[in-house]
Amino acid sequence: MNWLQVVGIVVVAAQSHDGPPVFDLLFKRWTAQILLVLAKRPSRFNELARAVPAARRMVVERLRELQATGLVERRIDPGPPIASTYSI
Repeated sequence: MNWLQVVGIVVVAAQSHDGPPVFDLLFKRWTAQILLVLAKRPSRFNELARAVPAARRMVVERLRELQATGLVERRIDPGPPIASTYSI
């Protein structure tokens, strides 16, 4: 999946979303990089945190915001060890 397909997914999600504008989130720092990493393949949190040169706290914050808008899905894989996998 390339960046153009990611933009298409975001536009479709923004049109069907009733909450606050998704575009505000898209222009926040690190959001685009997180989406581009997830566009390549679903990633666990540590893989994602290594791929994005932001503080782990910022990655967590952006992932939560993306989850709230429905752009990113979090799947919890039963353990041991318990792992979270994020995907578009």
